[in-house]
Amino acid sequence: MTIPEYYTTHFSQYHEKTFHIDPAAFLSSFAENLQPGAHVLDIGCGSGRDLLWLAQKCFQPTGFEASPGLAALARQNTNCPVIEGDFESFDFSTLQVDAILMSGALVHLPHKQMEPALKNILRALKTGSKSTVYLSVKEGHGTFTDDHNRTFYLWQDADIRDICRRNSLKVIDFSRSTSVLGTGEAWLGYVLKRADGIPTDDLPIDVTCAIIEKNGKVMAAQRGPLMRMPFKWEFPGGKIEPGETAQQCILREITEEFGIQIEIQSAMSPSTHAYPDFQIRLYPFICQITEGAAMTLSEHHAICWKTPDQLLTLDWADADIAVVKTYIDQAIRKP
Repeated sequence: MTIPEYYTTHFSQYHEKTFHIDPAAFLSSFAENLQPGAHVLDIGCGSGRDLLWLAQKCFQPTGFEASPGLAALARQNTNCPVIEGDFESFDFSTLQVDAILMSGALVHLPHKQMEPALKNILRALKTGSKSTVYLSVKEGHGTFTDDHNRTFYLWQDADIRDICRRNSLKVIDFSRSTSVLGTGEAWLGYVLKRADGIPTDDLPIDVTCAIIEKNGKVMAAQRGPLMRMPFKWEFPGGKIEPGETAQQCILREITEEFGIQIEIQSAMSPSTHAYPDFQIRLYPFICQITEGAAMTLSEHHAICWKTPDQLLTLDWADADIAVVKTYIDQAIRKP
């Protein structure tokens, strides 16, 4: 990856702008999931702010930085080892660390390059359930370029979770925050564990659901008599299959279950619910019908259309209740 020229030519300016920020607000949860004395690899360490914070917490941090100027400042500021390199081409299998920190490190990567770069970086992790990862990205759609000619690639929560799932990373803590620099930008932060070291029974099942809107009303579907939780109401959807994105899953499921085609309007934040014998993580999408006026019910007992204020009159499956309430809150706040 060719880093934006700004970090090579204006590294001192970048240092002055960012080094004074206290990272505790977004790194405390990450640190709480590390073993004492853990060896942490800080990707895109900048001038060493987070390296210094980790060292002061008695961890063993190593920096990784593409800008020679920032790498030199990081060594000077922290006395920690700093590797200079390109995280897309560096052979991370030569390292064995307990944890990886990527605080804003991948924000300049084009969307299609994010997952391959992440796979490469993860090769530095030791195997086992104690391996921990922190990743933060800017929230939004598409890209934007700032006054310093830096292009930022923006992400939706569901897309990041898809990438994590495909790379055996389990989200154990999630945060959405605004930039401490006062720019108003939104950040998504994830504390992750390697799923290959977590008992399968503890992993939530990733499931999508569609909130289908039409003429001011919302469709609910009643589960069939042979389904688990028979006759409970739900937003219809289904399990995400291997190699499938959440968006692909919901489009497929609705066509299979009702014989119609839908278009995704927006995504809501995922919601996790623990039943006595399993967990599910729901990815809700607000949708509209594009083709197919008459529905065929292949699995469900019935459907109904309700205004948002009528939704809670139905007997919902437990996992859907939080999604229903969030949707109602959003509907109330719409102008």
